[in-house]
Parts: sequence; structure tokens; C-alpha cells
Amino acid sequence: MYKTVVRDTIPCWYEIGWQANPPAILLRVHQDFIKNNTLVANPELPIIKSLQKEFGFKKFCGDLNGHFGFDDAFVHQGEKNDFTEYLILLPKIKKETGKKCPDCRGKGKKKDSGYSE
Repeated sequence: MYKTVVRDTIPCWYEIGWQANPPAILLRVHQDFIKNNTLVANPELPIIKSLQKEFGFKKFCGDLNGHFGFDDAFVHQGEKNDFTEYLILLPKIKKETGKKCPDCRGKGKKKDSGYSE
């Protein structure tokens, strides 16, 4: 089944924003979209099962009325101004260890052939 636009009176279906602290993406989905498309993805779809197995996700929720996605990646924040808000927390990917990087030897950059010193 294909999703189609059945109404044209909504100014936008979604908005994407940024939250600085804690670092996160803020996704706002219009409530009229959710009302007509509650289940975006069925947890029993082969692609969902395959991704769960490949990446070790414990669960998937395809219902936009609560936490959404793999392992609740989209955290339901409630409703505001006709939009349902979700917070997607960003993992910390750079951690200060005090050790030199084995790739650049602590210089912060590489040459195309060999390391810059």
C-alpha cells in the first residue's frame, strides 16, 4: 500500500530541529499525519527483522503514538502546537582519552602517502 497525501490544508508534515543540551535532533510530526498513518512500519517486516538481527536491536516500534524506531531511538516528548515531538539523542562519538591517535600519531591529520610529521 502506498501512502498518499489526502489533505492539502496542512502547512507541513514534519519539522526537523536541533537541541544543544543534551545534543539531540528534534523531530516534529504533524498530528494530522499521525492520525492517518499511525503504523508507519510493521515490526514483522523482513527488513525490520533483518536489521534487528544484524545490529543487535532488541525491539522495534513502528507506531508514532509513543517511542518510535529501534530500541526507542525516537523518544516521544508529547504534543505542542499540533505537532508530536520526538527527541533523537546523539551518542557521544569522540571521547578524550589523553592517548595519541594511532592513525595520525597525534598530529590530527594525514598526508595522502604516509603521515605528516
